[in-house]
Amino acid sequence: MTQEEFDTNLQKYLETYGYRLFSKALKQSIQPIIDALNESESVAFTNSIAGMLYTGVPISNAMQTFYNTAWNKQSRGYVKWLKANLPPQATIGVGFENPIMDAALKDYFNTIGGQHIKDINDTSLKRIQTAFQRALDNNEGFRGAEKRLIKEVGMTKTRARLIARTESVMITNAAKFTQSELMPIEMEKTWLHDHPKMPRDWHIALSGKTIDLDKKFNADGKMMKHPGDPAGGIENNANCKCTMLTKAKLDKENNIIYK
Repeated sequence: MTQEEFDTNLQKYLETYGYRLFSKALKQSIQPIIDALNESESVAFTNSIAGMLYTGVPISNAMQTFYNTAWNKQSRGYVKWLKANLPPQATIGVGFENPIMDAALKDYFNTIGGQHIKDINDTSLKRIQTAFQRALDNNEGFRGAEKRLIKEVGMTKTRARLIARTESVMITNAAKFTQSELMPIEMEKTWLHDHPKMPRDWHIALSGKTIDLDKKFNADGKMMKHPGDPAGGIENNANCKCTMLTKAKLDKENNIIYK
């Protein structure tokens, strides 16, 4: 199986897996509010305490579970590909069980993951406020408010799938990049575009571009180490499906260049 085939299959799996995981977490995060709404049957009262009832724990737990799964599957598959396609001396010390990789995942969750968890929960809280306000403005009653909460806070397929797709591209490319840095040889990377329904012109332009692993891609002015690099911001990463392919760097005689 080629790198591209593996990455494509993994992304499909993670989108489905992540959708189920985040959809459940989104529902759990507002369940205390819905319970209070049905118990009090008062939109105004529940609105006044909604911020206290909302729980961000489900999103945090889902993100950690998702990161662990995505990072480990990508790392395991990538190591297998490396060992199958490079000579043994070029993969010395490369393995799935690696304390550096474990530390990198922990750091990624505590920094990038922590910010994403905050962003998701902040968005949910804003949508909760909007849902209640619209229900009050339209005298929809507690049943109407409940429907709005379920719809507007993100219980639809769209939001959960957006989170899953964005996070899967970011975490898997980060895992591959981190593993590539640990290689005892010089590596090159190639940007590969994949999003036919909502293409970014500059991602299409980058597709097929190959540079040294330690260089950065210029994505519409944002310098990115790989697709899904947090440095690219939401304008590059939200709903992106691009990936990064890697290969050993060769000298003029087609020999692998060692560090």
